Amino acid sequence: AVVDAATESRLVVKIATEKEQELTPITAAEFEAFSAYFSEIKYAGVAITVVNYEPDILQLSMRIFRDPLVLTDRGMSILTGKYPVQEAILEFMKELPFNGELILQDLANKIEQTEGVKIVQIDAAQSKWIDPALGGYGEFTGIDVKRLPASGYFKVESFTGINYVV
Repeated sequence: AVVDAATESRLVVKIATEKEQELTPITAAEFEAFSAYFSEIKYAGVAITVVNYEPDILQLSMRIFRDPLVLTDRGMSILTGKYPVQEAILEFMKELPFNGELILQDLANKIEQTEGVKIVQIDAAQSKWIDPALGGYGEFTGIDVKRLPASGYFKVESFTGINYVV
């Protein structure tokens, strides 16, 4: 994805590759080739920042009001033994375009289509991203309604913040 920087005259190029059906940063050798190619094709004087980061980590706190005839109190399907809410969240993340805006209402709508889910209440959503100044992830910051990922993509690290209630 190529976007204009918000605060300066610069292009921001966000890149990633897919390995085992999951987005990840490209390798050092691929990054070297990519940078050389971009240096050849860019217009003179155009400043470019290439973002090849680990994914933004998404942390969710939500209540799933469930049908107890379909889902257990841990979110497992009584019929299949799978965890359909977790699967719906992962599917939503895959459907989100690269550098696509995460809209919490869209995520809730996706989860509500899951069999056994009556109501989805997202109580809190946060994300954190690689901060080059720190050399690692920064602190989690709240997501009010929507967020663009700094790296171009999100990863849900854990599903422990999901509570299933009747």
